[in-house]
Amino acid sequence: MPLERFSADDLRRFLTAVDAHLTCSATIVVLGGSAIALYGVAAGTIDIDTWETNLRPLQPAIDRARAETGLAIPVVPAGVADVPYHARDRLQKEPTPWTNLHVFMLEPHDLALSKAVRGNEHDLAAIEQLHRVAPLDLDTLVTRYLDEMGHAIGDPVRLDTNLVLLIERLYGEVEADRIEKRIRIRRG
Repeated sequence: MPLERFSADDLRRFLTAVDAHLTCSATIVVLGGSAIALYGVAAGTIDIDTWETNLRPLQPAIDRARAETGLAIPVVPAGVADVPYHARDRLQKEPTPWTNLHVFMLEPHDLALSKAVRGNEHDLAAIEQLHRVAPLDLDTLVTRYLDEMGHAIGDPVRLDTNLVLLIERLYGEVEADRIEKRIRIRRG
């Protein structure tokens, strides 16, 4: 049975209800599919993945929001998140009129890189859709990868290959070949 997918409208309606049930200010940082959905990708998400967020104080408001909206959206900490080193400095605030809830998302390039290192087809397709609604600058993507993703978990050759495959998908074979050469020179 396929998992239920939630649209950006569902996420915003749910988070509006969370905000209404909070008694003090709270901040969450979202990544993954939920951030991609909030940027405007229509495919939706199966959950709200959070990063460096303490969900314990939010839990009563989350539970009440689920009951009120009928949206059983899982809100969970991301188990593993490979994000660019300075991603926290570039977080983007979700522009909403919420009073107590402050939602931040990874900046689109950082979000793309966090998904690209995994190299899953689903993730690459999501990045491609993100690129359509929030165009990614090739040089920014590659520079951040080279300068800020050295800590990413996995075989460096595989990670480089995943990036080159993403570049080919977004910008074509000529750019992918150029970036592959740039990475080889950089890696020595």
